Amino acid sequence: MYATIAGNLEVMRELLSVGADVEVTDEEERTALIYSIVNKQTKAAKTLLAYGADINGRGIDGDTVLIEAIKQGQEAMVEVLLQHCPDMSLENINRKTAFTIARERSNKNIRAMIEAHESMTCSDNGLAYILGSVKYDSCRQQQCCHGIWRNTGLALASCGTPCNTPGTRLGTCVLVGECVRLEQVFLVTNAAGDVARTTKFLVDHRCDTR
Repeated sequence: MYATIAGNLEVMRELLSVGADVEVTDEEERTALIYSIVNKQTKAAKTLLAYGADINGRGIDGDTVLIEAIKQGQEAMVEVLLQHCPDMSLENINRKTAFTIARERSNKNIRAMIEAHESMTCSDNGLAYILGSVKYDSCRQQQCCHGIWRNTGLALASCGTPCNTPGTRLGTCVLVGECVRLEQVFLVTNAAGDVARTTKFLVDHRCDTR
């Protein structure tokens, strides 16, 4: 967090590369990503997101990191956060979304950026889903990202297990031959289905199970 506040990218990368918890919070329930926004450290935010920081993380008042950036009028930060497909449907404690907050603010550039994503929807079974929405197709998690559904992982921690996510037909989580680019934490299982460890997939991998 101190390195983030100072914008010291070299120290941040060194700490994160040896396992610093990117989601740890302080007594105010703030993460390093929230501090990057509060202190206008756009490059630090990019680094944290690359190491798996939760794009939908919230502050103590329920504001997502995107809402916080909108409130502060940080155009560059909002642009960076939108590239990581935040869930635009999330509300703060006042039941307001990023769309609502952007329209209330006087920054026309930010309002235009946010409203541009209202039309960038993904379709499924005749329904439209906004940026950041998540669905499951045969137990594979997919996220609406700039008009297309992007694979983001399996719904369950283990493969080869019958599963049925709400709104999804009964199916079986299958083994995969190639891991897609992930920026979230998932449980990794061995061939027997036992949970071996948690990890962050930050680059493209080739693997037998995920």
